[in-house]
Amino acid sequence: LNVLIASSSNNCIIGEVQFLLNAMKSFKDRAHNLYAIQRQKEYFDLSVAQMLPILLHEKTQLFVAGNTGNIKAICKLFVMHNQSETFMMQIDEESQESILTNLCVFNEHKCVQFLSSMISLPLFAECVLTPNRYNGTPLDCALRRLNLSNGEIVRHFFSIDDIKQRCLANLSTRYRILWQLFRVCTVDAIDLVVHKLLNLSTADIVEIMQHEYSHTTDAVFKIATSARYTDSIVNKACQNHHDGVVDKLISLIGSDNMQVFVEAVCRRNAYNMNTVELCIGYDNIAEVKYLLSIAQVKGVYLVQHKENHSRIFRLLFWVLCRNQNDAVLYEMLSELDLLENKAQFSYFMRYRDTDVPSQEVQSQLIQGWWMYHNFLLIGQLVRFQSLQRLKSVVAMLDDEIVFTEMVLASDGYNLNALEHAIWGNKLDVIAFILSFDAVRKQCMENQDVMW
Repeated sequence: LNVLIASSSNNCIIGEVQFLLNAMKSFKDRAHNLYAIQRQKEYFDLSVAQMLPILLHEKTQLFVAGNTGNIKAICKLFVMHNQSETFMMQIDEESQESILTNLCVFNEHKCVQFLSSMISLPLFAECVLTPNRYNGTPLDCALRRLNLSNGEIVRHFFSIDDIKQRCLANLSTRYRILWQLFRVCTVDAIDLVVHKLLNLSTADIVEIMQHEYSHTTDAVFKIATSARYTDSIVNKACQNHHDGVVDKLISLIGSDNMQVFVEAVCRRNAYNMNTVELCIGYDNIAEVKYLLSIAQVKGVYLVQHKENHSRIFRLLFWVLCRNQNDAVLYEMLSELDLLENKAQFSYFMRYRDTDVPSQEVQSQLIQGWWMYHNFLLIGQLVRFQSLQRLKSVVAMLDDEIVFTEMVLASDGYNLNALEHAIWGNKLDVIAFILSFDAVRKQCMENQDVMW
């Protein structure tokens, strides 16, 4: 029976009156506690367990605490849940990383220091240097954040002897450290790690610079994720937007070891591109001009030496065919002494790169590898550039014979320049090519070309 219960203060509540037999009252007195437990279980099963699984799943608690830098939650897992160091340093199946990675990404240095005090140092050092599915380690993440912090995590890592000795003993690890530093850090941050924390000598720097990081050594990762480290340290320094980074690298190498610097500039990455080509590809022309202002680097692009011709051809591909800026085109041709030398420029328009990888090497190449040996400059020019650029290049040739000779020559893909224009639906370019009598005549007389 529902009743309205009124108080003297005019406040009312609705109550319930039950009329029970003695037997039922005795049963309810015994069953009441069990009934409350059943209601609590229903509350958890239907509400809490579905809405807040974090309250029931300790692994989820661990990685949420790691992502948010919640040191109290991490401490609770140690103390209240009595979790082991192996559990705390476990690797997530999907990301292939421990909580250390995001702690370093978000610069949670207090959490990192707490964990290092609770975990055995050999296990902690192993986790710091273990790469995730994208081939990035917690140390890599800490180095990338060096500019945005006071370097607390990096300083702490290298204060641990197990980590420092592992880094110094492994050339690939030292290479990655220097690679990350010159990729994003300021000159002061580079000085901190190189001189104060690791105490690397000139000989150490030279050894690191000569190291060729091979993506094939990272067999457990997808090739593309580890191939980034095949970009030379010089290339990373050129892409770094902080002042004085390339000069800093040169000073670390030493003036007596400039050949090491030049070799690093010329070294090709996993995509078959050297530093100069990458800089043009990224439209970083200021760094290209700076590199070519260094006598030793300029020496490997002198047209007088035949061994440089393949390298010059590759550079011309990026300058003529991929770069969109005409001012850059004329600057680079002037740097190469090709702007006024029409005969030499025409030679490179006819040039076919003889640096052909073996079938075994080609079977291992990654997607995006530049096959310069398949290119003719005139065909790639038509493929990537406008009619105006094509006309500018034709005007630089010593005579029209070069153009009419090469425009119908097949490249490594068995396509000539006219076919590239047809494939690209470039009607103005097609009309320009066919405006040359010699080209039209060859098309009419040569059945293979017409076909």
